Amino acid sequence: MNKSNFSKSKHPLQGFFLIIAVSIFSIFTSCKPEFDIDNPYENVNWEEYGRFKGDLHAHTSRSDGHLSPNELVDRFCDVGFRILSITDHNLITFPWQEFSSLTASDRTYNVRESELYYLPDEKIFVYENRDPDSLGMIAIQGNEISWHHHIGSYFCDFEKGVNNSNEQETLEAISAKNGLAVLNHPGDYNGSRPSRPYYPIDWYIELFQRFENLIGMEAYNTGLAYQPEHVNKWDSTLTRLMPDRPVWGFSNEDYHGDFRPGGEIRHVIGRNGNLFLLPELTLGEVRSAMENGVFFFFHNPDVSGNVPVPEINSIEVNSTKGTIQIEGSNYDYIEWISEGDVVHKGDFLKISDFPEIDNYVRAVLYNSKNGALTGTQPFGIQKN
Repeated sequence: MNKSNFSKSKHPLQGFFLIIAVSIFSIFTSCKPEFDIDNPYENVNWEEYGRFKGDLHAHTSRSDGHLSPNELVDRFCDVGFRILSITDHNLITFPWQEFSSLTASDRTYNVRESELYYLPDEKIFVYENRDPDSLGMIAIQGNEISWHHHIGSYFCDFEKGVNNSNEQETLEAISAKNGLAVLNHPGDYNGSRPSRPYYPIDWYIELFQRFENLIGMEAYNTGLAYQPEHVNKWDSTLTRLMPDRPVWGFSNEDYHGDFRPGGEIRHVIGRNGNLFLLPELTLGEVRSAMENGVFFFFHNPDVSGNVPVPEINSIEVNSTKGTIQIEGSNYDYIEWISEGDVVHKGDFLKISDFPEIDNYVRAVLYNSKNGALTGTQPFGIQKN
């Protein structure tokens, strides 16, 4: 047989194999997810994981807070918090078992009559040890570096820089000690006063891109001045960095004291916080949850505490279908937010139905009776 003719002839099964190959390719491509969805709650066992309230920003009378360290711990414990970091300004109030060796700041003594009139001396100046294990609590070593944009420092003994240090030097020092960091109350930095200069979004972007140990920023802080600006800066940062570089949102009371001079309510312990989803309550699991966004944040403007915050019972993500489903309780409606805008309301989201969803989406559950809310961390979105 002529070799050239043989090479041009078709094997009887060639067409059959071609059809099979095309069919397999079609099946493969049709099963390929339309979206890659980065789900921070992917590994959560919703039936078995515990839910633990935590606050990562609170002050005592060692710096400019009103309560002694032990009184502060007791107050948080009494309202159900199991995770707490005392973050006095530029100094570490830790470990809890050695509170009695510490003393109140000069500032606390100086404002005793004008600002701390509502407290007896023993609540301010008497320092007693506390054992977190016996309280069923996790104590996180921390402090708030305040020479510049305030930064929460965690899991390390870096105490303070010098008053001319910058944020980069502080974050490098925290990183060198294997610590984590969070940018506190970012909305305050809007140029409203000399101690709060304006920080543009580009500044935040550069900082998060440079430092892996910088894990997030406060989306909620006390619920008072500049609150919408905290959330806006968080969403603006997510818009620029997601899905490649997640930035987690935290909610903390930033507790200093109950009242301002004149009797105005200043803070309410339990109004803000984070709900950590943990297989067990250990320091290592808390750190892992902080690093990976395995927590919700909550805010309750109702100081009476009579109306509960919404609860998220489970989240189901289906990348093949491009859907996210939330099951919750104690809420009236759910908003889905992307690039700072509400794109949908409801407990079920199909991403392809909303072309305005770009590189992330996050959900907030609201109790309209008092404005209480619970929010998720951002889900990274990438279209295939």
